[in-house]
Amino acid sequence: MKVARILLRKHGTDALGVAQQRADEWSERGEARAADLWRVIGSAMLAILNRTRRTTGRRATLPEVLHGSVTQKVMDADKVERHHVARLMRHTKRRRASNDL
Repeated sequence: MKVARILLRKHGTDALGVAQQRADEWSERGEARAADLWRVIGSAMLAILNRTRRTTGRRATLPEVLHGSVTQKVMDADKVERHHVARLMRHTKRRRASNDL
């Protein structure tokens, strides 16, 4: 998808967060079709990044993990907001890093 490539060039891996934010904004306005479009764009970006990651051997970034379809389904099922999961994952990463010292 051309829009996904443009956003990735402009924002790098932060583009996933941009797409999620725009989907959330449109959803809050009651515009489900626009929100769904931004989710599709985010999924397209994730597919592009996954292809790149497989060829480079790098680990997924936090926005990539949070935008994954499985993560989205689990958050929806548990009625957990994205920013809470992001905060928990950042905290866990910091704790793990301090334990490795």
